[in-house]
Amino acid sequence: MRSPTHSGRENDEAGTMTLINLIYVLCLAVSGVCVFFLLRGWRESRVRLLLWSAIGFTGIALNNLLLVIDTQIAADLSVWRGAPALIGITIFIWGLVEERGR
Repeated sequence: MRSPTHSGRENDEAGTMTLINLIYVLCLAVSGVCVFFLLRGWRESRVRLLLWSAIGFTGIALNNLLLVIDTQIAADLSVWRGAPALIGITIFIWGLVEERGR
């Protein structure tokens, strides 16, 4: 019989956190795979838009990596998490504008 103070909420919260961490790791894996394929495509075709996209996804992958680290060590890395994504997306947008001007 359960005690009145332990209603199973701790188990539900632990399961939810495990699922959330799994989703973060999957996001990291997907963004890493995107970087791999974009760089491979760029290396084969030398289409510069693929390079700009790979740089943008690298920033997103680093953001996801820092998110996984942040949730595992329970530290606040929110400022550091945002920086790689901001830099990567900024370079990506700059590349889009640069390519449009050509």
